[in-house]
Amino acid sequence: MKLHECEDWKAVIFSDRTILKKDCPYMSGTQLHELAETEVEPTGRKGYYKAVKSCFTSRVG
Repeated sequence: MKLHECEDWKAVIFSDRTILKKDCPYMSGTQLHELAETEVEPTGRKGYYKAVKSCFTSRVG
């Protein structure tokens, strides 16, 4: 499933970082779109999802 289908998400866990939902206001529109299209699977913790396939890139600076 894609992240935008998960209304209860709190965090997305990538191999090298975790993105918290409360950090979304600080992201660009492009980053938000890429994050929403990330393929995720649920973890054992409510609201936490593991990224399975993503084109999400962190653009800092």
